[in-house]
This record gives sequence, C-alpha cells and structure tokens, in this order.
Amino acid sequence: MEEAGLDPKAVHLAIGPGIGGRCYQVGEEVAEAFAQAGLSAFTPDPKAPGKYLLDLEKALLLQAQRAGLSPERIYRVGLCTHCTPTLFSHRRDRGRTGRMWGLVMLPVAQ
Repeated sequence: MEEAGLDPKAVHLAIGPGIGGRCYQVGEEVAEAFAQAGLSAFTPDPKAPGKYLLDLEKALLLQAQRAGLSPERIYRVGLCTHCTPTLFSHRRDRGRTGRMWGLVMLPVAQ
C-alpha cells in the first residue's frame, strides 16, 4: 500500500468465499509458516494428530489489522466453499471444479 501511495484507512477490503477454518486441514509445515509470519490462524485438528485447521479469513483479518485498515471498511461474505455446494471447492470436488476470480483496482492518479 505504501508503494502505491495508499492510506490504509481509506482502503476497502472485501473477503469473498473461501474454504473455512473448520474444513481446511493442513500439515505442520504450513502451520509453521503461518506461525513464523505471526499469523496464528490455525488450531490443532482434534481428529487428526499432526494436522491443523487453518482459518484463512482470520489470517487475512490479522494482516489487514497490521496494515492499519479500518474495520468498518472490511466486508466479509462469510461463506465456506467446502460447505456450500453451489460454490466451487477443489478439496470437496477433488479437483473437478470451475474457477473463481477477484478484482483489485487502484485509484486513478489525479
């Protein structure tokens, strides 16, 4: 944001659907990478020793907070792609899915 000359308090953040924290199981190496980045967005999976449940939305919110974004400018859809059958889910559908995309726009320099 600094490189683009943006004021974090003026930035809007939209978090769309994604695999939820109760459905996204990762290995120790991924949990460790998030821990090293200071993103404690994971918990041990009680059903699988040595595995973790990673909450990507929580990780994004922690990053937004660090960057100084205003909480009232953060919008969350709150849908888990794994739990919502009308959305694509690579894990749920074992790779037989469509694609989703996002859009980022910077303001036009005056």
